Amino acid sequence: MQVILDTSVIVAAAISQYGASFRLIEMLDEAKFDAAISVALALECEEILKREAGRTGWTEADAVRFVDWFVSKASQYVIRLRLRPLLVDPDDDFIAELASERVSITWSHIM
Repeated sequence: MQVILDTSVIVAAAISQYGASFRLIEMLDEAKFDAAISVALALECEEILKREAGRTGWTEADAVRFVDWFVSKASQYVIRLRLRPLLVDPDDDFIAELASERVSITWSHIM
């Protein structure tokens, strides 16, 4: 099963080890599912984790290492079809584009 973890899920896992988001990251590490990632999703995760570094207790270097780890665990997709504008929030269009690459499930805090 291939899954897209929205940035909100990834950041929530970084902020707290208690909750469903962190459990999903643990399951990814245990190879319980295959995560899908694109360049846009990786860059957004890195940007937000760096911005939230004080809240998470991480440094910017920790954020980069985490995103590098996540990318190493995920299947990397090159987006071939641009669907923009598509969603009410254009900042989420890249998630829809990644989903259009035949990914099974998308997890988000805002769905």
